[in-house]
Amino acid sequence: MTEAPDSKKGFTQKDLFYPVGNILYEFLDLNGEQIYFICHEPAHHLARATVIIARPFGHERTCAYLTLTRWARFLAISGIRAVAFDYRGCGESSGSFEDFTFKDWEEDFRSIIG
Repeated sequence: MTEAPDSKKGFTQKDLFYPVGNILYEFLDLNGEQIYFICHEPAHHLARATVIIARPFGHERTCAYLTLTRWARFLAISGIRAVAFDYRGCGESSGSFEDFTFKDWEEDFRSIIG
């Protein structure tokens, strides 16, 4: 998509299959481990808000991956920044799942917000 969608026409399902706007793939260092995140920025204007997507783990991550990716793209098309991340020990983030607790994952979430 080369230009912002017309607000009267909206967008097509095809728009959700391809990255839109600026996408940043990064790792955030935290206590010797790395948190993987993806930031979807709107293409043609400043984001009017930010949504944080804390991706699930295990089998749910696999099942939800495409849906959450398309949702992040929809948000970017709609002028909203979307930041999706994997908790430490899950997905693309470093560490072993067994080594982390809910308190650690709360710290991950707070670090992504910061």
